[in-house]
Amino acid sequence: MIGSFGDITFESNSSRILTINDFNMSEGARWQKHEVNNVAERSEFLGNSASSVTLKVGLKASLGVNPTLHYKRFQALKKVGAVESLLLGTEVIGKFYIEGLDHEKKYIDNFGNVWDIVLTIKLSEYCEETLEEV
Repeated sequence: MIGSFGDITFESNSSRILTINDFNMSEGARWQKHEVNNVAERSEFLGNSASSVTLKVGLKASLGVNPTLHYKRFQALKKVGAVESLLLGTEVIGKFYIEGLDHEKKYIDNFGNVWDIVLTIKLSEYCEETLEEV
């Protein structure tokens, strides 16, 4: 197993290839700048920002994947605001939700069947801590 997002498994085996490409993760910090007269501003660390991940997934019928069905699975998770665990190998990256989906239909046959879709998935980290826990 290459990884997973919820119940969608990224894998490469003899019957199916569903892999992740161009995995990009962004992490940031939150700072507040306080203006002070006659001296340089003062910075205060407030905490970390929620992480974001952008990745591409190739959905190719020639590799044992139904492109339309898998696209609709990601689309359904986005529409309901599902929060799912993101794993790479056995490492849990965190809990994320789909903030955006871009899809490019690369090959459509003369009957309108889609044989190849490239998905760009934008994920945002879901932070579970409440103000009382912090």
